[in-house]
Amino acid sequence: SEDHPHIAITLNNLGQAYAFQGRFLESEQQHNQALAMRRRLFGVEHPDIAQSLANLGDLYREQGKYFQAKEYSLAALAMRRKFLGENHLDVAQSLNSLAAIYTSKGEYLKAEDTYLSTLDILKSLLGESHPDIANNWNNIAELYRKQGRYNDAEQKLLEVYEMRNIFLGNEHPDIVYTLNSIAETYRLQGRYHEAELKYLEALDMGKRLLGDNHPDVINILNSLAVFYEFQGNYVKAESTLQQVLKFTKKIFGNEHPLSRVL
Repeated sequence: SEDHPHIAITLNNLGQAYAFQGRFLESEQQHNQALAMRRRLFGVEHPDIAQSLANLGDLYREQGKYFQAKEYSLAALAMRRKFLGENHLDVAQSLNSLAAIYTSKGEYLKAEDTYLSTLDILKSLLGESHPDIANNWNNIAELYRKQGRYNDAEQKLLEVYEMRNIFLGNEHPDIVYTLNSIAETYRLQGRYHEAELKYLEALDMGKRLLGDNHPDVINILNSLAVFYEFQGNYVKAESTLQQVLKFTKKIFGNEHPLSRVL
């Protein structure tokens, strides 16, 4: 038989590599193959099956397919709790994914509760200071921003930025995301000059580290275009949006929420 746990791991890793590159269709194919093989190998429930479900859940969330994302992420969480108990990093990861889905769907109270549950598990396992703790605080800051709690968001994001510089050095994709979040927060506070500088810093670092075609770079471009439009700088807004549209259709196809908006 061609089914083997190591082959399933390779398929899973390929799926993750494609997802990181923003190649979502190829990623989904690899993850579905890994999931099917793991079900043939292990039956209905197994930690490796939970991993495949979790990865597919994250992939669907990245594509804005929130119904599927929630379904897969909840299934992964239930399976992980059964095999690993509550106090485990994989359970924290599943809770974090669910909180991100709730945030995207505008279910902010559920999201905050779920992020705080994640934080409790992480602190008990990793202590107060760790990259994963910084990630979680970053997510909570994003949530505060969406709730209009801009000062809370800014305070947390600046702490995250400091933490990430210590853990990751000055150049890292996670620092790109933090800079973009700080820019968004400044924009919402009406601090436009500071916002533009942070957007451009995020975009510059994002292009260097991830390449022009990466979905996260496109999201920053989109934010920048909206920012220029908001300021009445329509020439800059249009040229930025043209770049966004070109890359969005290339990567996501026409079905992604961003393509539909544009």
